[in-house]
Amino acid sequence: MKKGLVLQKNPMCLELTIILLNQTGFITNIANDAYEAIKMAENDFYDLIVLDTENLGMDSIELAKTIKSKPSCKDVDIVALTNNESPQEKQKNLASYFDDYLSFSMGVAELRERFQDYK
Repeated sequence: MKKGLVLQKNPMCLELTIILLNQTGFITNIANDAYEAIKMAENDFYDLIVLDTENLGMDSIELAKTIKSKPSCKDVDIVALTNNESPQEKQKNLASYFDDYLSFSMGVAELRERFQDYK
């Protein structure tokens, strides 16, 4: 079974993310802030890390960079999942340490399909 780590500040978005990951075969752990996400990523193996891009207690790009800098995490897929649909924000995140940039506005079916791509 695949393992996912989620850091999402909005409770409703967190719940939806967990449901979608579980439906696509992930066992999901939740981090409460950026620093906990770093610790969890260092201490356990994850197939996928899903991060909000706002209100994490650390800049999301810096967080993704920090996680990817850990030897055990260099190959983990990190996906931004946010309500921010700004093309500039998407481009900035994809040009950094994120492997994908998803928006809740894509809809449940599309998000589920995208999560299924991660193994």
